[in-house]
Amino acid sequence: MTLQERIKFIQKKLGISQRKLAKSLEVPPTSVSDWYNNNVTPRSDKLILLVDKFDVNPLFLLKGIGEPFLNEAERKKKWTKKEEKRFSEKYSNIIFLINNCGKNDLVKGFYGMLNISNWMELLDQKLGKKLFGNLQTIAKTLNYSVNILLVEVYAEIFTEIVSSLSQKKPLKPYHLYILSEVCDFDKDDFQLIVPNDYLSNIDINNLESFLDNKTKMKFRLYGLKGFAENSKTTNTAWQGIRMAFKQLDDMIRYQEIPNLCQKNGHNHFYWTKCPLCEEKINKARIVPT
Repeated sequence: MTLQERIKFIQKKLGISQRKLAKSLEVPPTSVSDWYNNNVTPRSDKLILLVDKFDVNPLFLLKGIGEPFLNEAERKKKWTKKEEKRFSEKYSNIIFLINNCGKNDLVKGFYGMLNISNWMELLDQKLGKKLFGNLQTIAKTLNYSVNILLVEVYAEIFTEIVSSLSQKKPLKPYHLYILSEVCDFDKDDFQLIVPNDYLSNIDINNLESFLDNKTKMKFRLYGLKGFAENSKTTNTAWQGIRMAFKQLDDMIRYQEIPNLCQKNGHNHFYWTKCPLCEEKINKARIVPT
């Protein structure tokens, strides 16, 4: 990213308008437009003001090195209980999938979360033949429910992406491919989530070239592109996963990524305090009678 692109990136990270940024830096809005659109270099005193007012990391601003903000770790964790409750409802599908990925009751719990009581009957629900014909053939061969396969695979994909974002680890090319195909992420979006990565400036049309043949086949089998299309299917699992993709989109764009607790093998996502850790603390406080 250029200096101007990094300033624009910081503005997006702060969640403020171009006009508000201009006001904070004591310049007319046209000056900020010139920085972005005409490659005009900001005056040094304005760069200093940007650093001082928003706690911007000077190394990131000038050279693209390190985190955008000096207090990045603290910024990520200052969620309130009220926000936790709101996020838990707002991101109910995806947070359930990533917190129960790999567990025996994942599918039963997912249907239950969708208010489906007769979930066993829905395991035989049909999927669109055009998108999921191959997957249904495989499931039939394995004597396995196609819907169970669908939920398990996408729960794993969601977990990988959110885990990387939560730990500030680089996303893999196929993660970005998923976000571009389903959530319509573009180059500007990639610069927000992988600012210091070589992939941040990649042409999204070339992303597929980074995938190996096995990964390409997997995404075709599991109908990845179908989640970006308007479908009339009433399949419960498909609809639930599609909603989870929309929630993932919002989670990233609004920078409401949950934290990840890996203590004692918890692997649990949360915003304020890990409920599994809290449960352990509360149990320890109980004095036997």
